[in-house]
This record gives sequence, structure tokens and C-alpha cells, in this order.
Amino acid sequence: MNNIIKLLLGISAATAAFTFSSCSDSEDNLTPSPAMPNYFEPAASDNSAEAQLRRDFYGRTGIYLLFNDTLAYYTDEYGVDRAETVDFSWNFTGDASREYSFEYIADENKADIAARIEKYFVPYINFEGGAMKPYSITLFDKISYYNSYQDKFNSLTFVNCWRSFGIATNDWVEIESEEEAKAMGKNLLRKFVDEKITIYSSEVEDFFDICYDLYYSYPAAEFPDWVDDQDITLVYEAGFLTYYPDTWDYDPEYDAFPTETSDLRLFKDAIFNEDEAEFREKWADYPIIILKYEILKNILTNLGIDFNAVK
Repeated sequence: MNNIIKLLLGISAATAAFTFSSCSDSEDNLTPSPAMPNYFEPAASDNSAEAQLRRDFYGRTGIYLLFNDTLAYYTDEYGVDRAETVDFSWNFTGDASREYSFEYIADENKADIAARIEKYFVPYINFEGGAMKPYSITLFDKISYYNSYQDKFNSLTFVNCWRSFGIATNDWVEIESEEEAKAMGKNLLRKFVDEKITIYSSEVEDFFDICYDLYYSYPAAEFPDWVDDQDITLVYEAGFLTYYPDTWDYDPEYDAFPTETSDLRLFKDAIFNEDEAEFREKWADYPIIILKYEILKNILTNLGIDFNAVK
């Protein structure tokens, strides 16, 4: 038995030594693959005004700036001509079937539009490591997508994917005042947030938990006196900013609380459109409303949004 054990141990040791030797030999013969070029930055040899504009934008924001969804044309190691694109079809929803169409910004407008986006939009989301900060921003003149049901292209304000946030800037060219520019930046931020934070986002679970049981109920079922006096303060005390009267038979028994979608939208409206101090004063007697406001605003802030970044 001892001899058998010694024989097995010897075989194991020999196998290990052979394996180690084989790995070492193969590693010595490995040739490192050449580093993949970063097509999001201008080529080192590109000294054009646009290339410098893009370098400066990245230097100030840490976000790559693009004006075209085609990043580069190149020939691969097998001699095949290829194009590297941003590929907005591969987006955060996993829908790779949407067909986009882009119109590009005239050269003479690129610097002004990039400056406006940098001043009036980027500061809201420019947090290193923040979930809202994109890897790159692609500025287009117009963005549209093909709607197969309508058999036509519909316009979009933006399109988002894994590698870039594309913005349609045709309206930005027409801006005549700073107040208008601020409103455009805030509106773009709101649309960005609406895409990022929906009723299905895990981040808003705490917000919905507060009134969860009421989303599927009616004021008349919760408040014994509702049918008689319809006291709106009961709705406020429950944590809602409004309710929806029955518009079919105008029967108070079928008045409804907001749905989750409506509730989230209404509190987003408050955060984006109302002064916080005024909101708190207005709803000071309704602590659940204040709590929901604070929870949602903290959620958005923790994602990497500075609501006070643009003055």
C-alpha cells in the first residue's frame, strides 16, 4: 500500500511539474495584443479646430465630445474595412430594433452649441462616478426614429446608449437669452431623469413604500366621510398632492388616488419646477408629503445630480 501511495504521489508531482513548465513556456511565447485605439478622442495627428474643441471639452468635463455617431473607419487585422460607431440602437432598455436617423450640426455652429450644453446642462450631471454622468456626449442637429406603426420618423430630444448620450440641438441654436438657455438645460435634465428613473427603478422603492397600499385603493374606501364632504386635506394627509375625481358618473365613491406613475411624475414636477423653500412652506402641515419629497430628491441627488449647479 505504501508503495502504491508513493507511486501516485510521484505521478502527481510529475504532472504538476509538467503543467507548470508548459504554462511557463507558453507564457514566454505570448505576444501582447496591441492596445485598442480610443476612437472617442481625436487622433493625435488631428490639429483641426473641431479636434481641439473636443479635447478642451474633455479636459474641462471628463466627458468625450462627439459630433458624429461614426467614430472611425479602419482596416482590421484581416484586411477587412470596418466602421466603429457609437451604435445608439444598443441602449439601456436592451431594445436593439429601433432605427435612428441623425442630422448633423453645421461646422460653424459646433463651438457655440457645445459651449451652451457645457454651461447649461453638463454641470447638473458632472459628478465623477455618478450614475448620470455619460461616457460621452454626441451633439446632433436632429434625431428621429422610425415608428413602424405610423410608418414614419418621429423626432426625439435625445437618445441614450451605453457609450454616449446623444442630444438634438436644433432648438439650442435659436436661444436668445440666458433664461431661455437655463430652461432648455433644465428641461433636458428632466427628460434624462424621466428615462433613468421610472416606476420600475429599484432606486424609488422607498418612495413607493410610503403609500403602497393606497395606489390600489380609493379615497372613499379609506375615509368614511369622503363621499359626503370630499375633504381634500385627507388626501394630503395620506401623502398625495392631488386625487382624480371620477369623470364617468361623477360618483365620489370612484374618485381615485394617483397611480404610481402619476405620483412619481407629480413629485418630480415639484422638484424640478418649484422652489424648495416655497414647497416646504406650502406643505408644512403634511409631513408625509414632505417625507416623500425628501426621499425622491435624495434619490436623484445620490444618482449624481446637482440641482443647484446652474445658477
